[in-house]
Amino acid sequence: MPFEITVTFDHGGDIYITDFSDEPISITPTDTHEMIPAWSPDGTQIAFLSSESYRNWDEYRLTVITLATGELRPFSDVMFSSETTLTWSPNGRYIAATLGTIFIVDVESGEASRLPVECGTCSVNWLPDSSGLIFSSGGALFSIDLDGDNLQQLTSSPLNASRPALSPVSNEVLFGSSYEGVPGLYSVNLEDLTINQVAALLGYEWFPHLWSPDGQYIAIGVFPAFRSEVEVPGGADVFITNSDGPGMQAITGDGLDSLIGWANDSQHVIYYEGKPGDAGGSYFAVNIFDGTHIRLSGEVMDRMCSYANCRNFTIRP
Repeated sequence: MPFEITVTFDHGGDIYITDFSDEPISITPTDTHEMIPAWSPDGTQIAFLSSESYRNWDEYRLTVITLATGELRPFSDVMFSSETTLTWSPNGRYIAATLGTIFIVDVESGEASRLPVECGTCSVNWLPDSSGLIFSSGGALFSIDLDGDNLQQLTSSPLNASRPALSPVSNEVLFGSSYEGVPGLYSVNLEDLTINQVAALLGYEWFPHLWSPDGQYIAIGVFPAFRSEVEVPGGADVFITNSDGPGMQAITGDGLDSLIGWANDSQHVIYYEGKPGDAGGSYFAVNIFDGTHIRLSGEVMDRMCSYANCRNFTIRP
């Protein structure tokens, strides 16, 4: 392959990793139920949630595995659920875990503190210096310091803002919204709080929107909205656009395509191509410049991941 990539995901209550050169490898015990893996910034550890049984959907404990040794470290007495998100701080010292609020877990001490916010199933981004976070709550975006001070509202509630994503190279925070009645992607500048439209998505709904590692492009997973007249081959597609908005185009074909993430070269987008009307599919990488598609997964992984049985993919930094 013209690039290196390693991913982690959960399947059947275990955490797996693969670099697509062979079959995925399970890295967690078989007598417990694990899900929602998240890479540490240096790629040496994976955080995930672990429970004695999948039936205990709200009794998951945060755990970290060190890949080189296989050491498992459970953290804090706080129990999390299947709706929790895990986000490492850029310096690798903390993990933000959501559960109707935001808990900050110190990876060195194992202690957890709760920020004074309510945010439901909120999305969280860290500031580049790990001093605070950006999160969504009640249709607005907010920032807050790591110690819980300086809560600031970044957007007004009528925006219905969601899924904030801070640019890796600027102070622009990307988010989904229906600002002024136009659904799409918008950005807010952290310095002056000005809001700009990045991409109008009339007739579409979408799941993730992800910056390329170099901050020059945005990948968007889309599907047609209810009763929409837009045509999406296969039922779902992946678009890219320049960081400032113009030039949006589809980069996947006629499958039921869902966005996984970016390769670290900022040239390849990883996606899953499902077969319309079928439970199967395969994982691909597409070069955003020349349109070349590379199949990543083999038959074993394709069978393993059919019926959407592989979830919560994240790519090693």
